[in-house]
Amino acid sequence: MKEMEHVMALRHHEQMQSIEYHHTKQIQSLRSAQMERQFSTELTNQAEYNKTAQQDLRKKHSLEAKQQPKELKAKEKKIERQYRAVCKTQMLQFKALQQQVLQTMPREKHKQFIKKMKEEQTREMAILVEQYRLSIQEINISVSVKLDKSQEQECNVLQDRLRQEMDLLHAYQSKTRLQQEAQHHKEIKELEERVSIRRARLELKIEEDSAKLEGEKTDRKRKLFDRHKRETAEFNREMSSHGLEQLSINDIKQQVFGGSRPLSMIETSNNSSPRNVRRENSFSSSFT
Repeated sequence: MKEMEHVMALRHHEQMQSIEYHHTKQIQSLRSAQMERQFSTELTNQAEYNKTAQQDLRKKHSLEAKQQPKELKAKEKKIERQYRAVCKTQMLQFKALQQQVLQTMPREKHKQFIKKMKEEQTREMAILVEQYRLSIQEINISVSVKLDKSQEQECNVLQDRLRQEMDLLHAYQSKTRLQQEAQHHKEIKELEERVSIRRARLELKIEEDSAKLEGEKTDRKRKLFDRHKRETAEFNREMSSHGLEQLSINDIKQQVFGGSRPLSMIETSNNSSPRNVRRENSFSSSFT
């Protein structure tokens, strides 16, 4: 029964060890994934910040450029005149087309057609407005490219600062990765030590239980031997009263702890005795 308990205890230890390793690796994997997501977010935010800073500087330079060249104002006015002319032409074309189509279209469809023409006109005007806005923006960008030395210096300073910030972020993330790897390695080592200590304690307990069980077996044999010794002595006293040969202690030891010996005359003569048979059966059954 104890041996079965020991087997079950060892099996439970192996299962717990497997669960603990699996659980630890899962936690470490989740922790690493979370860290990588955080790093990705940090890099994305830094990239967005860099982009915004560069755009803000370009806008600043663009505003400065707008105040300087007269050519920019002239181009803007030219584009504005072109835009107004195109808008006017577009409206006239829509109006002429509408009148032409309405002349050949049934009156009940006029309202639907006019609504459709207005929607198309609105869409075309929105396209023109966007084209105008993009044209003005392109002019501003083309002018902002012509930066003077102070603006170029500002750009260089900004680029150096943003590059340094990105390098610091990469260095911080690399350091954090190394720290986490060291922490994971430490956790695995501590887990191995705990498992090893638990295994050693379990094996020690098994050894102690086995030694205790062996001692109990030896004690039972000793008690059984003492009891049989007393019974044999009593039996010999009874035999002596009848003038028969007594059993020796060595014979008793051989019967208790193994070994064979020739049957004595008294044993041969008493094999048929019911009382002797009962005593020998009692002695034999005590060891089986």
